[in-house]
Amino acid sequence: MENIAITLRNWSASDTHDLAIIANYEQVAALLRNNFPTPFSIAHATDFIDRNRKQSDGNIQKAIICNDKLVGAISVELKDDIFKYNAELGYWVTPDFWGKGIATKAIELMIELTFAQLKINRLYAEVFSNNAASIRILEKCNFVKEGILKNAIFKNGQFLDCYIFALYIEPKFLPINQ
Repeated sequence: MENIAITLRNWSASDTHDLAIIANYEQVAALLRNNFPTPFSIAHATDFIDRNRKQSDGNIQKAIICNDKLVGAISVELKDDIFKYNAELGYWVTPDFWGKGIATKAIELMIELTFAQLKINRLYAEVFSNNAASIRILEKCNFVKEGILKNAIFKNGQFLDCYIFALYIEPKFLPINQ
């Protein structure tokens, strides 16, 4: 990675136009849940930013910035009930910036932020079995493959396995008995 500066920052309404451009790739939507639309319009970008600016307790949503340019999104969603010490990681980078180490660095930054801000002991990600790049990225970031949900995903007319990767830390807090 030569002279690439990666940062995470809060979403801004001024990101709307750029987001509509960088998210408008079938290659991105093909590797995400169906609630990520394709084509990705200005209206979708506005809605995405509005939702992500309203960070609730336990949810962290950030824009991925590479050399002052918006290139993707990353989020962590805190779970509840018996899973309240778990959070789910989600991320994507626009295809023009694939293979440059950006997602890896963004995840490393989000790991630091997540474990500093949230009382969790486990951060996990669900990955489509056809997303070899994301699997490599998670492994580089020390996530461990926990399991496979066979044929759990139905996307673009085909069944795919869902791989679950997780990262664990020793909690720096005493869990509440509930």
